[in-house]
Amino acid sequence: MPSVAAIRRQVEAGLADRIPSALTPAPRIIREALPTGIHDIDELLRGGLPAGAISEIAGPECSGRTSLALSFVAQMTKAGKVCAWVDVSDNLDPESAAAIGVNLRRLLWVRCGVADAGNSPHNEHGFSVPEKYFVPPPVKKG
Repeated sequence: MPSVAAIRRQVEAGLADRIPSALTPAPRIIREALPTGIHDIDELLRGGLPAGAISEIAGPECSGRTSLALSFVAQMTKAGKVCAWVDVSDNLDPESAAAIGVNLRRLLWVRCGVADAGNSPHNEHGFSVPEKYFVPPPVKKG
């Protein structure tokens, strides 16, 4: 009876041409750290939040998590970057966000906690992102 290792080699050899990515470890992506603008937090995060990644800011009520996130998003949208805000509790106030400097034209607002608003055309807005934002930057292997 063949060993487990021999069976694995046989299966991998048979699948290597069809699904090579499943058998190859993915390279570790080192993302650029974007500063939050708060020195102590940037120090804890080793430079800031990772560019192009999803970051969740959690904490108790009134702990400053929304202020931190909005400050960071304002900083990034002012710099011409596109940001996404995944709003699970549907609490984002666009007027307040704009008042602290968030460029709403560069913000994708994903409202997860919204009850079915129906199919009213008044609730639909077009959004497009320039193609250059879909081209991933070169991957740094580390």
